[in-house]
Amino acid sequence: MRCVLAYNARMDTLKRCFLEEPVYIYTALVVLELILFSLWFSTRSKMRKWLLLAPVLVGVLVFTLDWMVVTDREEIEGILTDIATSIHNGNVEQHQRVVADNYRGFWKTKPALLRAAKNESRTERIESVSVSFKSVKVTGRRAEMKLKTNVRLETGQIVPLRWTIYWGKSDGGWQITEIEAPNFGL
Repeated sequence: MRCVLAYNARMDTLKRCFLEEPVYIYTALVVLELILFSLWFSTRSKMRKWLLLAPVLVGVLVFTLDWMVVTDREEIEGILTDIATSIHNGNVEQHQRVVADNYRGFWKTKPALLRAAKNESRTERIESVSVSFKSVKVTGRRAEMKLKTNVRLETGQIVPLRWTIYWGKSDGGWQITEIEAPNFGL
């Protein structure tokens, strides 16, 4: 069991480095390129001149992979962005497919959650919703998201909220299975 957990942790680290946050890879490639350039500059060797292409090609490969592959974490974050936009626009019904039919959590059931979201978007005119902190921990077909939002109402009032949202992956994609009661304030 311990080997499986260690393997999953390593794979998650590799996935994060190459597909979600390749900045560290790009930084290492720039440093490697500078080292190779200084070696080439001191010797002016044709072989080392061709080696200068290696970090560039690896960088292009990493960029292409990052652009082409959408990880579970990125998919969940994209769904969250869509939900925030629809709440801002008052179009809550658009995302009822994102809430699992077996939803249990704050507002108790899926119909109650959707009704409450619709009522809130009607009564409280939302000017904008911004996310100031977000972390998503994916474990197999489950995910936990923690985020801080600032909801700006048309009255100018800013309502800071902290959320914990639980997700489950089904054949139809990622769905919200539970939302804990939001904490007001920072």
